[in-house]
Formats: sequence, C-alpha cells, structure tokens
Amino acid sequence: MSRASHGIMRLTSLGLWIGVETFASTSALPETLWIQKTECHANEKYFIIEQTTRDGSPRHIVRSKSHPDQTFACLYEVKDGDFELNDASTRYSLRDLKLHFLILEDGPGPGRFLDVYDLRTRERILNGHFFNERGQSISDEEISYWETEGNLPGTCKKYGENIKSDTVAVIEREVVFEFQSRSLKKSKKTRCINLPVNIL
Repeated sequence: MSRASHGIMRLTSLGLWIGVETFASTSALPETLWIQKTECHANEKYFIIEQTTRDGSPRHIVRSKSHPDQTFACLYEVKDGDFELNDASTRYSLRDLKLHFLILEDGPGPGRFLDVYDLRTRERILNGHFFNERGQSISDEEISYWETEGNLPGTCKKYGENIKSDTVAVIEREVVFEFQSRSLKKSKKTRCINLPVNIL
C-alpha cells in the first residue's frame, strides 16, 4: 500500500473520492446549538466528523469504516460504536490523521498543546506542548516537534541584543514521538527562540 493512501481524503458533491484533502458540510443547524461549521475527514480506516462552535471550540466523532471506500453523511450525530471527543480537555482542532492515529492541536497562537490518540484503543498516547511550529513534521510513523527546556543563562547569547523587556530567550529541544512504540525520544538538536514573558 502506498504512503499516500494513508492520507486524509475529500468527498465531492458527486460522492467520489478525489484526493488528499478535507471537505465541509454547509448544512443548516439550529442556531441554539451555536454551530459555526462542520467538516469531515477520512482515511481508509476512519471517518472523522469535526464540528466547531462559534466560540472556536471543536468536538469530534470518530467512526470506523468497514471498507476503505465506505463513507457517511457529514452530520454530527453520535451512533452506536462511535468514539466521541467532546469535553474541555479534548477540544482541539484536527491536525492530521495517520492510519490509526488521530492528531489534535490546540491553537492558533503560542503555547499550544498537541495530542495523539490511538483509535484502536481510544487512548490518548501523547500530550505534548510546543511554542513554535517551525521545524515540526508528521509522517506515517512519527511526529517531531520542539519542546521548551527553559531559560539557561549563557546558552542563548546570540539573542542577547534582541531581547526586549517583555521577552526572554529560551532553549528548545527537538523531540520525536513514534506512534507504534508510543515512545518519546529527545534528539541532540537544540535551538534558541524569543518568547513573550507572559506565556512562560
């Protein structure tokens, strides 16, 4: 199976799968629900319904597919066997879907959380945190991002002349999370970035 087949696919109005993207439902919902939009995403294993309220809070339904070409109506309706993510600790936006692994991200803005769920066991297997998405990457096997290690004197000298009273230079280290092994490994790569003091 090609790596491309693990991507998120889009359903057209004609009901044909045509590529690696997402699609949206514009169906009207009662205003009392304060719904802003409903989007649906899929790969060969799962169908994801993401609904966002007007305050920007997403919620999700994960539905297993019996065969790769199976599709469902893009409506937020919980059915038997569905996995729903709909509480304060899980209201992050869908970042990606890699085979059995759902990746959610809290954002935009600095100081974001990154969650990974194993949809086979319905467990959250990563609760990461990052400030800067530069250098972040996601593959079918792993996700890499940069974690803040703190402000260590003398280690971010090149930022010394640019630091303002409301910012501080901090060290970040690249970390790699492997989906199948559920292991988080720190690399030897580090970098310095400027962050506002009030978000540390």
